[in-house]
Amino acid sequence: FGGVTYTKQGYKNQKVVENTGVYGDTKQKDTNTSLDFGFQQKLWVLELYPMVTYSMHRSNQNFMLYKYLGDTAPQFSAKYYDFNELVFNVPLDLNVTSRWAIGGAVNVTKRSYSKRKARDANNNFTGSAQSNTMSTLTGSIRKRMNDVATMRLFYSLVIASSNNKFERYLPYNYTGNTFGVSYQLSY
Repeated sequence: FGGVTYTKQGYKNQKVVENTGVYGDTKQKDTNTSLDFGFQQKLWVLELYPMVTYSMHRSNQNFMLYKYLGDTAPQFSAKYYDFNELVFNVPLDLNVTSRWAIGGAVNVTKRSYSKRKARDANNNFTGSAQSNTMSTLTGSIRKRMNDVATMRLFYSLVIASSNNKFERYLPYNYTGNTFGVSYQLSY
C-alpha cells in the first residue's frame, strides 16, 4: 500500500512575525506533504506490517529568539518551523494461538529542520541545523476478540535525542515509558 497526503492550513487570526520583531499583516500558512509506503505480510505464524513515511512541513511563520526579558537585540530566524521528517515503523506479531499473539514494534522518527539552528545550553544558536530523533521500542500481548476487534496490552520505551541542548521550556533529550491498552476495529 502507499499514499500521498497534502494538507494546507490557513490561519484566520495568526499573523507572521516580521524581522522587526512585531507581527505583520501576513497571515500564517502551513502545508504538509506526506508520502507513505508499506505492506502487510503473513509468514507462517508471523504477521509483519512495515511502513515508511516521508513528510515535508512548510510554514511562513518566523521566530524571534529573546535571550531574556527586555532583550533589545533578539535574533530573527526565518521559516523556523520548516522540517523534513522520515518515519520507519516495523510492527510484528507472533501468533501463539488463533486468538493470542505476542507483538513487538520498532519505530524511528528523524526530524531535520531546514532553517532552524540548534541552540546550546546557554540558548545561543549554533551553526548547525536542529535535528531530532525519537526511537520507540514496544512489546505487547494481543487478543483477537472476533473477526473485526482486537485488544492489545502494551509497554513502550521512548528514547528522544537532539542536537538542541537548550531545554528550559521543552525537553528534547529524554527517555520515557508508557503502559497502555488499545482496542482496534478492522473491517
